[in-house]
Amino acid sequence: MPIRSAQTRRIEAVLALVVLLGMQAQAHAQPPSHGTETCPALSTLPAGADAAAIAAWTAVLGACQNDPVYLAALGRRLIQAGRYSEASDHLERSLMFDPVRKEARVDYAVALAGVGDTASAQAMLDALLAEPELPPRLREVLYTQRQALAGHLDAGWQHRMTASARIGHDSNLGGAPNLGSLSLTIAGQPVILPLDESYQARAGVYARADWQLELRRQRSDGSRWDVLASVRARRSPSASGTGTHMAEIQAEYRPPPGGAESATPYAGAALGLLQAQAGARYASLGAMAGLGRQWHAGPLRLCQGRLGGELQQRQHQTNTVLAGHYLGLAASLVCERESGAQWLVSARAGLDAAQHADRPGGNQRQFSLRTAGYLPMAPWWPGATHGGWLLDIETSHYRDATGYSPLLGNGTVRTLQRHAARAEYQFTMNRAWQWSVGAEWVHQRSSLELFRLQSHGPYIALRTQW
Repeated sequence: MPIRSAQTRRIEAVLALVVLLGMQAQAHAQPPSHGTETCPALSTLPAGADAAAIAAWTAVLGACQNDPVYLAALGRRLIQAGRYSEASDHLERSLMFDPVRKEARVDYAVALAGVGDTASAQAMLDALLAEPELPPRLREVLYTQRQALAGHLDAGWQHRMTASARIGHDSNLGGAPNLGSLSLTIAGQPVILPLDESYQARAGVYARADWQLELRRQRSDGSRWDVLASVRARRSPSASGTGTHMAEIQAEYRPPPGGAESATPYAGAALGLLQAQAGARYASLGAMAGLGRQWHAGPLRLCQGRLGGELQQRQHQTNTVLAGHYLGLAASLVCERESGAQWLVSARAGLDAAQHADRPGGNQRQFSLRTAGYLPMAPWWPGATHGGWLLDIETSHYRDATGYSPLLGNGTVRTLQRHAARAEYQFTMNRAWQWSVGAEWVHQRSSLELFRLQSHGPYIALRTQW
């Protein structure tokens, strides 16, 4: 093995982060046989990368040399032992049998860098980064490794754009209450008033367009800037006045991490704008700060958790009486698996304090819980390269401090329970284009009938990124 230069040793140290991610290949219960020998179950072979463990693994090479999982696992152990040249041979053979195995491709790039072939290692990482279905956190790690190989950890701002178009059907385009009439309390007596058709739920077809820009800068000291900007527009030709436009921009800064398993602070700011064709305009300006942590071992391996505070100024520009200040806590846990499966759990709790004393309902307590998961599956659409199911469920609870209005429920305190769900099947065509077919459902209950609503409908969408 050639003597390693200082530059090569630095590259190896940076790329070792990938190994520490623990993307262990899953062993087959019954690997293929070779000649008269039978490859043993890989779970029976010793763990670790010491000399004795590697000797036990190489002792069955003759029986297991056609098993890509065995070859990838052996290559990983050789990398951990610093035997990059041997590792590259076994990983290359593993990829001959199974060229789409991501963990073997990452390890192969590590081995190539270890023997000084940085150009091939860069090409391998470039190919992985070009895949749109790559899990976001793995993309982040590979991006860092790619910059390290290029010899400039601080390469300025990097960007990625995403655009999508959706066509669907909604049973309640404007989010109107599911009522034909409204009961008011006047002079202590209930009065039933019919609602004009324009204030009732209207079904129809809609079109939606989304655009998103992600900016990222990873500095040489380990600190990082992230900026996310997005625009969304929705229109319906069958129901005038139900269209909306939304825009949002977020910026976040993370200082250099203190260690592989230590908590890292973060801080950021966000601005959001919404305008409805019906005339409503809403703006929010917020700031957030807290601690985040990533785990590389144990039951939370490949997970990232956050806990922090949020502060927002919420301004209803068409009705300033509804303005408020929000202060709350937010926690989240995002996990990814080697198979490509991902899941998320997040919770929020806070108080929206009324900016004006005469705001209906006064202060409002808010709670929400969201769970989402993505499960990769074999694509069933002809010509698709990847497929998977996405399920996203969120439930929220709101409660006012005082009665909303003496005209509604004789001054009853308003409570809201909102449940939303989205199920979507995604499949990728030609790497850059992704189709999805799904359905959305929203159901909102309330102590006041004016705020009870529900909507549902299917959709189809096309997404691309560059």
